[in-house]
Amino acid sequence: MKKRWMAALALTAVVAVTAACGGKKAEGNENPEGVQEETAAEDAGSSGYESKVIKLGSYKGIKAEAVSTEVTEEELQAVLPLVDASKVRVAGDGTDGVSLGEGQRVDFGGIAKGYASERVMERYRECGITSGMVSLGGNVQVLGEKPDGSDWRVGIQDPEGTRGEQVAVLEVTDCAVVTSGGYERYFEEDGNTYIHILDPVTGYPAEGDLASVTVISEDGTLADALSTALYIMGFDDAVSYWRAHEGEFETVLITDQGTIFVTEGIYEHLSSEREVMVVYRME
Repeated sequence: MKKRWMAALALTAVVAVTAACGGKKAEGNENPEGVQEETAAEDAGSSGYESKVIKLGSYKGIKAEAVSTEVTEEELQAVLPLVDASKVRVAGDGTDGVSLGEGQRVDFGGIAKGYASERVMERYRECGITSGMVSLGGNVQVLGEKPDGSDWRVGIQDPEGTRGEQVAVLEVTDCAVVTSGGYERYFEEDGNTYIHILDPVTGYPAEGDLASVTVISEDGTLADALSTALYIMGFDDAVSYWRAHEGEFETVLITDQGTIFVTEGIYEHLSSEREVMVVYRME
C-alpha cells in the first residue's frame, strides 16, 4: 500500500514546484525523442501523482481531442524511468530555483485548475469580496456563503449519466470541490477504452474499482491533486489514505458498480436519491 501511495502522490514535489515557480513551467534537460511537452493549462485533467515529470499523457496521444497515438511497449518502458519525483529539487532559499533529473519535465496538469481557483479566492479576498464562486469544469471553489446566506450547492456528475446529470449534491462553504473520473475524456480503439488518467506505475490508463472521486478541501490545489491520486489508488487505498490524513480533506467515492461512499465529515452535507454508504474514521 505504501508503494502505491508514493507512486500516486508525490505531492510535496508538485505543490512545492508550483509555489516556487508561481505557476510558471519548470524544465530540466531535453526530453527523449517523441516525448512532448505540454503546459498545465492544456491538460488540466492529466493524472499523477509521480509529479508527472514526463508527459506520458501527450506521449500516448490522450488529449482533449481524444486522438490515439501508436506507442510500443518498448517506447513506454524507455520513458517510464523518468517518472520519478524524487529527482525534483526546489531551492529552499525563497528563490525560484528548480532542478530536475536528466530528461525530465514537470507537468502541472493535475493541479492547474486547483491552483488557479485558489488564486481566484485570494484575489476575491484582496478585493473585499466575501461571497464568491469559481467553476473550472470539474473544479469548483467557493468563498463564504451565497449572498442570501445559504450554503453553495455543488453537483456531482453521474459517471454513467449524460453530461450535467447529477448523482448527488453537496452543500458547502469556504472550500474546493474537485471531481476526477475517466468518463469524459477518453478514446476507444479495438474494443478498448483508454481514459486520460494514467497510472504512473504502469504508464497505461488507470484501471481500478472507482468511477469517480470527489475531494472536498479548503485547499484547491490539494483537492485537485488528491482527486486524481485517490482515483488511481482505488477504493481501499483511498479510504486508508483518508483515514491516515484526518482533517485534511473529505471525499465522495463512486465505485464502478455505482455505489456512493461518503466520508463521515461531509456526510450531512450530501444529498442523493441513491443510497449512500458512510465511511467512518474507525472501521
